[in-house]
Amino acid sequence: RPQQAVRQGMTRSAYLDWLAAPAHPAPPAKRHADLGPDLVVGYATGYGPKELACFVRSLRTHSTAHIALVASDRPETTAFLDAHQVDHWRAPQEAGWAPHLLIGRFKHYRSILAAYPQARRVLITDVRDVAFQGDPFAAGFGDEESPIALYCETPPGDLGSHGANPKWLKSLIGDPMAATLARKPVVCGGSIIGAPAALDSLIQTLLWLCAIQRSGALEGIGADQAALNVIVHQGLCPAVAVPNHRRVATIGYADPPQVSPEGTLQNPDGSESPILHQYDRHPLAKAAIDARWITPDLVSSAAPKPTGWAKTKARFRKSLARRLPEWR
Repeated sequence: RPQQAVRQGMTRSAYLDWLAAPAHPAPPAKRHADLGPDLVVGYATGYGPKELACFVRSLRTHSTAHIALVASDRPETTAFLDAHQVDHWRAPQEAGWAPHLLIGRFKHYRSILAAYPQARRVLITDVRDVAFQGDPFAAGFGDEESPIALYCETPPGDLGSHGANPKWLKSLIGDPMAATLARKPVVCGGSIIGAPAALDSLIQTLLWLCAIQRSGALEGIGADQAALNVIVHQGLCPAVAVPNHRRVATIGYADPPQVSPEGTLQNPDGSESPILHQYDRHPLAKAAIDARWITPDLVSSAAPKPTGWAKTKARFRKSLARRLPEWR
């Protein structure tokens, strides 16, 4: 009977059923095997060469790491990634319900990590709003010896006051527990560096923490960020929280950065971080990065965002799903 219940999806949690499903990203048709022991992993579905150029070209300029991206299965995208020695993984075809991609990608990262047993250090990173101005694995930032390093996006603010983080945290662990973390710095999920085994443990912990919420709540954004902050600040994995503007500069909420004559972005103290995150939220910074890496020959195949009534309807449906009970 237990096996019959599983076959019939009787856990009463769409999320747990999805987590148990054996969907995996499709391995690349061509593997670039002559690269070094470092690995960069990201999810880039829905983007074309124009949207990928800043990430891929800047990274390949500064690093010989393996790059494994889950990207759209379009000929122009495949050709662009192959030209820059990027292993092109294809997103799985999900059968039935699936959470928001910000959660779903972490399940699929486990398959990718397992496919690179030679990897020594791994960077799991956002793609659309990330660019590089140095080797992301360079020494000298004080986080090299930690099994896992996550990077803060503060100052300004903390988990109790920073953007949507208070809402995301309360949704995951409730008001009383969220209050215990209110004065902690905000760890951003945009860039995570660590040893493969430690990262796999981190991902498993994140995925299980997300089961606290109703499945409907996981159709929106924020649960991954909340879970990572719980993991770091509660010591659930051997991870350190690295201050902003060191290896990673997460600048979405910061003052606009200075742009050097060479087109690089500078931190408040004049230094330059090798990894830039959320640079596109400042028009001059975005223009400087785009000018360096985007060329007129690149085509865009980005999926259009919903507008008007379609956008309103999608937001209402997700808001309703977040509030509906889930009987388990």
